Amino acid sequence: MNTNILLIFLCIFFSSTFSDDVSTTSDNPSTSSDSPTASTVSPCGVPNQTQEIVDLSFNPNEIFYFNAPFDIQFMDYFRINHAFSQRVAYRIQLEMAKKSRILVPKKNGILEKEEMKRKVVIGSSGFKFDEKKFRNDSVTIEWVNVPEDALPGVNEECFKIWFAEDVTPKNHTLEIIYNP
Repeated sequence: MNTNILLIFLCIFFSSTFSDDVSTTSDNPSTSSDSPTASTVSPCGVPNQTQEIVDLSFNPNEIFYFNAPFDIQFMDYFRINHAFSQRVAYRIQLEMAKKSRILVPKKNGILEKEEMKRKVVIGSSGFKFDEKKFRNDSVTIEWVNVPEDALPGVNEECFKIWFAEDVTPKNHTLEIIYNP
Protein backbone atom coordinates (compact mmCIF):
# COMPACT_ATOMS: atom_id res chain seq x y z
CA MET A 1 0.00 0.00 0.00
CA ASN A 2 2.77 2.45 0.94
CA THR A 3 4.60 1.58 -2.26
CA ASN A 4 1.54 2.55 -4.35
CA ILE A 5 1.24 5.91 -2.59
CA LEU A 6 4.94 6.55 -3.10
CA LEU A 7 4.67 5.71 -6.82
CA ILE A 8 1.66 8.00 -7.25
CA PHE A 9 3.47 10.83 -5.46
CA LEU A 10 6.58 10.39 -7.62
CA CYS A 11 4.52 10.33 -10.82
CA ILE A 12 2.72 13.54 -9.87
CA PHE A 13 5.96 15.22 -8.78
CA PHE A 14 7.90 14.35 -11.93
CA SER A 15 5.03 15.14 -14.28
CA SER A 16 4.60 18.62 -12.77
CA THR A 17 8.35 19.22 -12.69
CA PHE A 18 8.90 18.37 -16.34
CA SER A 19 5.66 19.87 -17.66
CA ASP A 20 7.00 23.37 -16.94
CA ASP A 21 9.82 22.77 -19.42
CA VAL A 22 7.53 21.68 -22.24
CA SER A 23 5.93 24.39 -24.33
CA THR A 24 2.90 23.75 -26.45
CA THR A 25 1.30 25.86 -29.10
CA SER A 26 -2.24 25.86 -30.31
CA ASP A 27 -4.15 27.42 -33.16
CA ASN A 28 -7.17 27.71 -30.90
CA PRO A 29 -7.07 31.15 -29.21
CA SER A 30 -9.06 29.92 -26.23
CA THR A 31 -6.27 27.53 -25.29
CA SER A 32 -3.43 29.89 -26.14
CA SER A 33 -1.05 30.82 -23.34
CA ASP A 34 -1.99 34.49 -23.93
CA SER A 35 -5.52 34.04 -22.65
CA PRO A 36 -6.02 34.85 -18.98
CA THR A 37 -6.34 32.02 -16.53
CA ALA A 38 -7.26 32.00 -12.90
CA SER A 39 -3.58 32.28 -12.01
CA THR A 40 -2.82 35.23 -14.36
CA VAL A 41 -5.87 37.46 -13.85
CA SER A 42 -4.98 40.42 -11.66
CA PRO A 43 -6.90 40.82 -8.40
CA CYS A 44 -6.88 44.54 -9.28
CA GLY A 45 -9.06 44.05 -12.34
CA VAL A 46 -8.71 45.86 -15.64
CA PRO A 47 -9.38 49.62 -15.55
CA ASN A 48 -12.07 50.80 -17.97
CA GLN A 49 -10.67 53.97 -19.57
CA THR A 50 -13.96 54.77 -21.33
CA GLN A 51 -16.16 54.74 -18.23
CA GLU A 52 -16.76 58.18 -16.74
CA ILE A 53 -15.47 58.56 -13.20
CA VAL A 54 -18.30 59.10 -10.74
CA ASP A 55 -18.67 62.33 -8.79
CA LEU A 56 -18.07 62.62 -5.07
CA SER A 57 -18.95 65.42 -2.69
CA PHE A 58 -17.21 66.51 0.47
CA ASN A 59 -18.13 67.99 3.82
CA PRO A 60 -16.66 70.48 4.39
CA ASN A 61 -16.59 71.28 0.70
CA GLU A 62 -13.99 74.04 0.38
CA ILE A 63 -12.17 74.83 3.62
CA PHE A 64 -11.05 72.69 6.54
CA TYR A 65 -10.38 74.68 9.71
CA PHE A 66 -7.81 73.81 12.32
CA ASN A 67 -8.69 75.70 15.50
CA ALA A 68 -6.23 76.80 18.20
CA PRO A 69 -4.57 75.71 20.42
CA PHE A 70 -2.02 74.26 18.05
CA ASP A 71 0.45 73.00 20.64
CA ILE A 72 -1.58 69.82 21.29
CA GLN A 73 -2.39 66.86 19.07
CA PHE A 74 -5.74 67.35 17.35
CA MET A 75 -7.84 64.86 15.37
CA ASP A 76 -11.03 65.50 13.42
CA TYR A 77 -12.43 64.29 10.11
CA PHE A 78 -13.90 65.35 6.81
CA ARG A 79 -16.56 63.36 5.02
CA ILE A 80 -16.60 61.90 1.52
CA ASN A 81 -20.12 61.42 0.17
CA HIS A 82 -20.73 58.79 -2.47
CA ALA A 83 -24.17 58.49 -4.09
CA PHE A 84 -23.45 55.96 -6.86
CA SER A 85 -23.41 52.20 -7.06
CA GLN A 86 -19.81 52.08 -8.25
CA ARG A 87 -16.75 51.20 -6.17
CA VAL A 88 -14.38 54.16 -5.94
CA ALA A 89 -10.70 54.22 -4.93
CA TYR A 90 -9.35 57.44 -3.43
CA ARG A 91 -5.98 58.73 -2.32
CA ILE A 92 -5.11 61.80 -0.31
CA GLN A 93 -2.17 64.11 -0.89
CA LEU A 94 -1.06 66.86 1.45
CA GLU A 95 0.41 70.17 0.37
CA MET A 96 1.83 71.88 3.41
CA ALA A 97 4.33 74.35 4.72
CA LYS A 98 7.69 73.03 5.85
CA LYS A 99 6.79 73.21 9.54
CA SER A 100 3.19 71.99 9.24
CA ARG A 101 2.33 68.83 11.10
CA ILE A 102 -0.83 67.66 9.32
CA LEU A 103 -1.60 63.98 9.74
CA VAL A 104 -3.83 61.72 7.66
CA PRO A 105 -3.39 58.21 9.09
CA LYS A 106 -5.00 56.39 6.15
CA LYS A 107 -4.24 58.09 2.81
CA ASN A 108 -5.81 55.43 0.53
CA GLY A 109 -9.20 53.84 0.65
CA ILE A 110 -12.06 52.27 -1.27
CA LEU A 111 -15.67 53.33 -1.06
CA GLU A 112 -17.79 50.24 -1.64
CA LYS A 113 -20.97 50.34 -3.73
CA GLU A 114 -23.26 50.43 -0.71
CA GLU A 115 -21.12 52.88 1.29
CA MET A 116 -22.72 56.33 1.07
CA LYS A 117 -20.40 58.23 3.45
CA ARG A 118 -16.85 57.84 4.69
CA LYS A 119 -15.21 59.79 7.49
CA VAL A 120 -11.54 60.44 6.76
CA VAL A 121 -9.49 61.23 9.84
CA ILE A 122 -7.28 64.30 9.62
CA GLY A 123 -5.38 66.03 12.36
CA SER A 124 -2.14 67.58 13.42
CA SER A 125 0.56 66.95 15.92
CA GLY A 126 1.44 69.82 18.20
CA PHE A 127 3.32 72.69 16.58
CA LYS A 128 4.12 76.35 17.06
CA PHE A 129 1.81 78.37 14.83
CA ASP A 130 3.19 81.21 12.72
CA GLU A 131 0.60 82.94 10.52
CA LYS A 132 3.20 83.95 7.91
CA LYS A 133 4.45 80.39 7.38
CA PHE A 134 1.14 78.52 7.31
CA ARG A 135 -0.73 80.02 4.36
CA ASN A 136 -0.89 77.49 1.56
CA ASP A 137 -1.69 74.19 3.24
CA SER A 138 -4.27 72.00 1.52
CA VAL A 139 -5.60 68.47 1.20
CA THR A 140 -6.21 67.06 -2.29
CA ILE A 141 -8.41 64.02 -2.71
CA GLU A 142 -8.06 62.14 -6.01
CA TRP A 143 -10.36 59.30 -7.02
CA VAL A 144 -11.02 56.79 -9.79
CA ASN A 145 -13.58 54.05 -10.38
CA VAL A 146 -12.53 50.62 -9.19
CA PRO A 147 -12.72 48.08 -12.04
CA GLU A 148 -15.80 45.85 -11.89
CA ASP A 149 -13.65 42.71 -11.84
CA ALA A 150 -11.38 43.85 -8.97
CA LEU A 151 -11.44 41.55 -5.99
CA PRO A 152 -12.25 42.78 -2.47
CA GLY A 153 -9.32 43.40 -0.13
CA VAL A 154 -6.90 44.77 -2.73
CA ASN A 155 -3.40 45.94 -1.88
CA GLU A 156 -1.15 48.92 -2.61
CA GLU A 157 -0.20 47.50 -6.03
CA CYS A 158 -3.80 47.96 -7.19
CA PHE A 159 -3.69 51.65 -6.30
CA LYS A 160 -0.55 51.99 -8.46
CA ILE A 161 -2.41 50.41 -11.39
CA TRP A 162 -5.61 52.42 -10.90
CA PHE A 163 -3.75 55.72 -10.53
CA ALA A 164 -1.23 55.03 -13.33
CA GLU A 165 0.12 57.83 -15.50
CA ASP A 166 -2.37 57.15 -18.29
CA VAL A 167 -5.31 57.64 -15.90
CA THR A 168 -6.61 61.11 -15.13
CA PRO A 169 -8.36 60.91 -11.77
CA LYS A 170 -10.94 63.40 -10.63
CA ASN A 171 -9.80 65.54 -7.75
CA HIS A 172 -10.99 67.99 -5.13
CA THR A 173 -8.92 70.29 -2.93
CA LEU A 174 -9.76 71.41 0.58
CA GLU A 175 -7.92 74.53 1.64
CA ILE A 176 -6.64 74.43 5.21
CA ILE A 177 -7.06 77.52 7.35
CA TYR A 178 -5.61 77.86 10.82
CA ASN A 179 -7.94 79.68 13.19
CA PRO A 180 -5.83 81.19 16.02
